Amino acid sequence: MTTAEATMDLDGQVALVTGASSGIGRAVARPLAAGGASVVLAARRAERLGDLAAERTETGADALAVPADVTDESPLHHHVVVQL
Repeated sequence: MTTAEATMDLDGQVALVTGASSGIGRAVARPLAAGGASVVLAARRAERLGDLAAERTETGADALAVPADVTDESPLHHHVVVQL
């Protein structure tokens, strides 16, 4: 666990992470989930999203993978409302 993960208290918060299948989005999702946030993971690559969501739920985090193109807001809106 990194210092950032150890110091964040995000219980009861929901974080929407776009681009979560790789790179910065993936790197940001991990400490948010470790800090207690429910994470909605959005990106176009469904398989990678599923892997990250499974990784986070195995550690006890609440994670929802939403394969989506963030330029189309309708699927994202639905999943964020459901998650809240």
